[in-house]
Amino acid sequence: MLKIEDIYFVYSQGAKVYFQTDENEYESKRKLYELEELLEKDFVRLNKSTLVNVSKISSMRMEKMGIMQILMDNDTTAHASRIYLKGLKKRLGIGRYT
Repeated sequence: MLKIEDIYFVYSQGAKVYFQTDENEYESKRKLYELEELLEKDFVRLNKSTLVNVSKISSMRMEKMGIMQILMDNDTTAHASRIYLKGLKKRLGIGRYT
């Protein structure tokens, strides 16, 4: 069993869903939307195919076209699309969404 605190990302690639830890990648039998519901306390959606562990976010930087680059504690990055940016900011308690 994986510990939630060890997971950085949950993402889909094609029809498969994976958990990404600092050292390994594990395949899930569940759909991304199912995991989003189960993990909503600790994770937030960044884009159509990625959930991120909120406690693992190190910093964020705005890029072109309203896309936010997310830097994680392990120096990996992901991008939050404009569609999900409001929810991310609200979850982190930043910006005008607090």
